[in-house]
Amino acid sequence: MRQQELEQVITMGCGDECPWIPSKNMEDWDIPDSKDMLGDEFRNLRDLIGDKVRKLLNDI
Repeated sequence: MRQQELEQVITMGCGDECPWIPSKNMEDWDIPDSKDMLGDEFRNLRDLIGDKVRKLLNDI
């Protein structure tokens, strides 16, 4: 089975072991791990991801 090339692939800081996915555009957002975040720190991360998604949607 042949794998199709995707338009856009976003990785979120998976470090050295990001999988290779055939794509026309690939971007790493390097998002911090939220597992130990509380309150405002988590909400700030949520807002950061939301901003990046909105920018991506606007750009494409």
